[in-house]
Amino acid sequence: MAKIVNVTGGVYQKNKVLNTHVIKASEMIGPKGCVKDCMMYTNCKAVNFHKERTYCELLDVTYSDQKLINKNEVFFTNISEWTKDNDACWPNTCPPKTRCIVAYRNERLCLPFDTPCDNNQCQNGAWCINSVKDYSCRRLAGYSGPHCERTPCSSGPCRNAGTCSISGSSYSCACKRGYYGTHCEFDACSPNPCQNVGTCYPSDGSSYHCVCSFGWYGTTCNKNKNSCYGRCGTVSGSYNCQCDAFCLAYVNCCVDKVIYCG
Repeated sequence: MAKIVNVTGGVYQKNKVLNTHVIKASEMIGPKGCVKDCMMYTNCKAVNFHKERTYCELLDVTYSDQKLINKNEVFFTNISEWTKDNDACWPNTCPPKTRCIVAYRNERLCLPFDTPCDNNQCQNGAWCINSVKDYSCRRLAGYSGPHCERTPCSSGPCRNAGTCSISGSSYSCACKRGYYGTHCEFDACSPNPCQNVGTCYPSDGSSYHCVCSFGWYGTTCNKNKNSCYGRCGTVSGSYNCQCDAFCLAYVNCCVDKVIYCG
């Protein structure tokens, strides 16, 4: 007849679950049976027990970003708070990643064990969470997909050949010359700011410079080198054709009063 092994000393925290790596999972088991199982696995330091499902998760608590969170009908406990009747497997001195079995005549066997996560396809640093017959990948913020294969950059948020870089749970876009904006959506030369058939060339960010067509100058090619428009004076409604030095450098502004003095 098998000896009944008692576990005592510890308590479960009600409606709490530790969000961390699951070494192994089992179902149709009670809360003390869950603790006993944990004591058999060298790396197991805590358990989550799901009351309604009678489902047990054996936990490794060495992960830095694990969190104890609220969840109804789930109970959590640390194995350090528990003890059990002494036998070949308690205290458990088997090497890491093994399961301790009490064999014939109280002999200890340290056996390796397989889990669904042994062949997992979780990507981008996602945790693999063992269940009874399968596994899931615990998603990182900003990542999606069954295996966390889709990153914040997977949707191609950067336009106009911008380069997407992952930054934590988000991303940033490095824009090509001439484009700017959060997603490189703005073009410094569209619409063309250069007037009078001037050619726009992008600079860094939202900056640009214009190469003007013949006869035009200015930041946006808006000034005509050959025009004396408005530089002739008027006397009693008629033109006096008194051109200033600017006009005289290019053309006689009195040749056509309408164009140059209009």
